[in-house]
Amino acid sequence: MSEEQRAGTEGGWRAGGYPAGRRPGISFRSVLLGCLIAVFVGFAVLGLLLVAFVLVAFGSLAGGPGHAGTVEKNMRIQEVTVSGRAGDPKVAMIPVQGLLMAGGSVFGPDPADVLQAMLDAARDDPKVKCVILDVDSPGGGITTSDIMHKAITDFRKTTGLPVIVLMEDMAASGAYYVSCAADHIMAHPTTLTGSIGVLLPIYDASGLMQKVGVTDRTVKSGEFKELGSPFASRTPEEWEREKAVLSHIVGQMYDRFVTVVAEGRKLPPGEVRKLADGRIYTAGDALDKKLIDSTGYEEDAVNQAKEMAGLTSVHVVEYARVRSLAEILFLSAGSRDVSVKLDGGLPLSEEQRMLYLWRPPAAGPVR
Repeated sequence: MSEEQRAGTEGGWRAGGYPAGRRPGISFRSVLLGCLIAVFVGFAVLGLLLVAFVLVAFGSLAGGPGHAGTVEKNMRIQEVTVSGRAGDPKVAMIPVQGLLMAGGSVFGPDPADVLQAMLDAARDDPKVKCVILDVDSPGGGITTSDIMHKAITDFRKTTGLPVIVLMEDMAASGAYYVSCAADHIMAHPTTLTGSIGVLLPIYDASGLMQKVGVTDRTVKSGEFKELGSPFASRTPEEWEREKAVLSHIVGQMYDRFVTVVAEGRKLPPGEVRKLADGRIYTAGDALDKKLIDSTGYEEDAVNQAKEMAGLTSVHVVEYARVRSLAEILFLSAGSRDVSVKLDGGLPLSEEQRMLYLWRPPAAGPVR
């Protein structure tokens, strides 16, 4: 060791130029700077993920309710094997489930768009030789039901393929309207169907408003501009005049429903009107009244498909819509896009429209 090194060591300095007893390390300033950089990078990554999520979530809804073409282009349909062997002619099972209401849910598409996309997928697959619609719904909006009915009718005309309806727990009102477009309607022995008719919910909350001290001062251009408003106060004579107008509109929608059933089921309109008083029917009663063609289970529907398509063996596949990122994150797994409450209740905005819908009575105490 040189004299300089020995002197440094004796004076409390190590060879290398730093004080004895202290090790070289990161200064407080360096640590603070590193933490600030890490925080900045973390927020930047989080911001990018948030932007990506928003783009994906709202990108899947770019068309918005009513823009069927845009929604269909962005919708992805996958198929899952139910039975049979790949390579055999296909029978495509398409679900028609939940409340049939325009616009779907916040993160789910319009049910008419979903049906159209699945029918297009079946049309574009040359191996598909028959379609089974798996229906489980209490109905819904009159226009949505009518659009879905037309989609099935057009599919049959353009492809020549048979369409079979298999009813599950319920295929009532608008769901029965849709089913009438099929070549063959089969119901489970425990199905409830029918409910042929129109519903226009009207509520009178004027008395409640008076109790809380709220007065309706709406300015309108004509007597019927506030037609059906739950907040407008009416005399019995005013209500009768409104009721006459609304009844006329409901009657026209009812006539259309009767016509669709009569044409689809090949029944005289007069006979259909006798059945179309809004009541629901069991599968057995519906079969007796020729509202359906047969009763059975899924395997019976598949056998019916084989017979109608002239096939001996089939590959049964079920279509499913690939959910968007928004639905995966916000909707519970396995939940339907749209559902109806057990008491038949809907938000007021949904109630204030004409419906092909069966509403079960509110559940009460068991006596």
